[in-house]
Amino acid sequence: QRIFGTPIPFYHCEKCQSVLPCEEDELPFSPERAREHTCKCGEKMKPETDVCDCWVDSSITPLVIAGWPEIKNPELYPSSLRPQGVEIVRTWAFYTIYRSGLALTGKPPWKTILLNGNVLAPDGKKMSKSLGNVIQPTELLREYQTDALRQWAAMSGAMAKDRPFSFEDIKFAKTFLNKWWNGARFIETALGGYSGEKKPKHLKKTDKWMLEQLNRTMEQATGAMEKYEFHSAVKLLQNFFWHDVCDDYLEYVKYRIYGEDADAKHAAQHVLHTVLYDFVKLMAPFTPHISEELYTEMFGGKEGKTVNYASWPKPGERHAGDHLEVEQLRLLVSQARQHKASSKLSQATWLSKVSVVLPKPMHSELVEEFKNIARVKKVEIKEGEFAMDFSEAKPVEA
Repeated sequence: QRIFGTPIPFYHCEKCQSVLPCEEDELPFSPERAREHTCKCGEKMKPETDVCDCWVDSSITPLVIAGWPEIKNPELYPSSLRPQGVEIVRTWAFYTIYRSGLALTGKPPWKTILLNGNVLAPDGKKMSKSLGNVIQPTELLREYQTDALRQWAAMSGAMAKDRPFSFEDIKFAKTFLNKWWNGARFIETALGGYSGEKKPKHLKKTDKWMLEQLNRTMEQATGAMEKYEFHSAVKLLQNFFWHDVCDDYLEYVKYRIYGEDADAKHAAQHVLHTVLYDFVKLMAPFTPHISEELYTEMFGGKEGKTVNYASWPKPGERHAGDHLEVEQLRLLVSQARQHKASSKLSQATWLSKVSVVLPKPMHSELVEEFKNIARVKKVEIKEGEFAMDFSEAKPVEA
């Protein structure tokens, strides 16, 4: 039994085992200040000295937050969401529903309850001091950033399911933060001289593809979060920035960022600014520290002093047609990169000629994009089943 806690407000008779609740004016009840009560059997009743468990106290937290005994903040009761562990459904959830809901207000204390599973040891066993398999969060924080741990927590799986702790997942989360930081620093440099005051005169198809990828990722991640599928949302966002942004688009626009065509550079800067700003806001629930740093330092807190005041991003103009066309370009660029890597050539090496067979004609703008991105002097294109021939692709001077 605990010594300190909320006393159980009852009297009991040791002779006949009768139980009597205290009077309302005796609340808050204290056995040390209890009144004298005589049982119907004639025996003197004793005040209960046991105390309630802590979850009885916690059962009124929704009401306290709303300003109980008067609900001063009706927007807070009922709340939209109660997150809690599966192991306290019988205690915290049930007590709160009964006490705050049925007994005191007649209203449910929340609209939705979100159940979290338990974290198990990496081998799937319950963490226990006796087994020596407990992983201390303080030790993890010495090696990994807080944002890495938060990503791991989101990545770990579906609701209400126990999950083994994964060092591989948390290492990936740390690596992703480094990837994001380095990508953001490149974008910061690329945005030199960009004010955002003027819209670009012309967006290339690769620009429209990037914006459409952002739209789709935004819709899918937002949809997953609205269903509390945080593991799906964070993985979608990680994949988007790692592959679509860093692996592809940043490589596609480097020649424009460093080139002399001011309009082409401005269009690329517009897209980079849009993508990174929206991505920072999308990742803020999972990685508040790096999101806050980038929001403040790169974007000057444009929607308030913290990223948490910023509006949730919404999809912009759609570019579905351009999106499909650029998938063809992505394939060609990928094949060219693989050829250079297997030939032990730098990706910066210019090639003399590449022959391509495509099932559909390729837009002339994308042909020029391929030449500039893959650094190919001449491209010969024929119609037919897809194939690429690098037999005449000799290293040449720029």
